[in-house]
Amino acid sequence: MRRLLVFVLLSVALAATAFAYLQPPESVSDTVMTREEPVSRAKPPFTSVPAGHMGMVFKKTIIGVDVLRLDVEVDTACVKNLAKVRSNPDSVATCVMESPEAWAHMRFLRSVSQGKFFGGIRSNLAKARQAGFITAEHEKRVSAQLPEWYGFLAKRGVKKGDVLVYWMRGTVMKTTYYDPKGTVLFNFTQENPEARAGVLGSYFAPGSDFREGLIKSLGR
Repeated sequence: MRRLLVFVLLSVALAATAFAYLQPPESVSDTVMTREEPVSRAKPPFTSVPAGHMGMVFKKTIIGVDVLRLDVEVDTACVKNLAKVRSNPDSVATCVMESPEAWAHMRFLRSVSQGKFFGGIRSNLAKARQAGFITAEHEKRVSAQLPEWYGFLAKRGVKKGDVLVYWMRGTVMKTTYYDPKGTVLFNFTQENPEARAGVLGSYFAPGSDFREGLIKSLGR
């Protein structure tokens, strides 16, 4: 009887350990993690052409330290329209915002804290709202959800070499966050037209950290 009790207790302990192992990290909510295929950090999931690529390095602080590299790719349908409006920054922004398919790739060139990461997102979201790309309600909702989505950055912070990548197709947007070794830390799919408008709007709204550099790079 005693041996049977020991066996049962050992089995329960092993089952509990296995169950805990299968759960997502405690710092990331189950509601935002998916088991779908992550977005590629190497290339867009559609045929890319040079005329549909924009890229720039964002610098911060007085001495101009490189913070991150941002690349945006749009599909061939958008490229045809970009050729007609590339001389008008507002039209370029609108064209990209309305593209049937887009891929955005952000690689961090230095480590930053979670607070600074959130600060940059919120600042550029405000620019998107001011430009009319998103509503004030969406801005508030995203700002409030950042600690839930990126809770794993609370102690870790953003590391040099981390990659944040988005794939937007129609009203669906997929987001994947990779560490420098290529491990997926976050994978989330949303079906919400304002979600993609928030990301692309943050890049292309007047006064954002990225608009000028991205538009200048078009077609280079």
